[in-house]
Amino acid sequence: MNTIIEFSNFKLINLELLKAHLRIENDIENEYLEIVIDMAANIFELQIGKSIAKKKYSYVFTTSSKIIMEKIYLPVQPVIEICFVKQVKSNTSLYFRQGEDNEGIYITLYNFKHPIEIQYYAGMVNSYEQIPKDVQYAVLQIAKNIYDCGDEDITRLGAAQQVLNSYKSVSIS
Repeated sequence: MNTIIEFSNFKLINLELLKAHLRIENDIENEYLEIVIDMAANIFELQIGKSIAKKKYSYVFTTSSKIIMEKIYLPVQPVIEICFVKQVKSNTSLYFRQGEDNEGIYITLYNFKHPIEIQYYAGMVNSYEQIPKDVQYAVLQIAKNIYDCGDEDITRLGAAQQVLNSYKSVSIS
């Protein structure tokens, strides 16, 4: 189970940019457009399998088998920092080793009882200014699709698909 416990203090696109893209000149739909922005950013990040804006996550790992050694991949990448690893029931901190391979950042634990909680930060950028313009373009296209389609198929990504594909294996530094 992976839960966002702290949202980013910035969005991938802002309200003014979306309103300009949609050619909306009034403020009547601002609240709805904020929801559309969040939905579009979530779709983008789910499609590429990475968090763009830095957020804090809590991941609870459980298993039914006895653990001698376990390599646990953190579900949201790229990982910036691991805050803590602890046993949920006893609230005891655990010693772990951090590693990275082609699948991403993982921690290795030895002889632990489940469930465990891992809190960590993941994301590619720390501020609105660092968001690449092609990411903003793709999120705008997804937001436009959500706005235009209503209850229809909002997963049609069109021109944004190429940007999505390019970020599946790219990191921003």
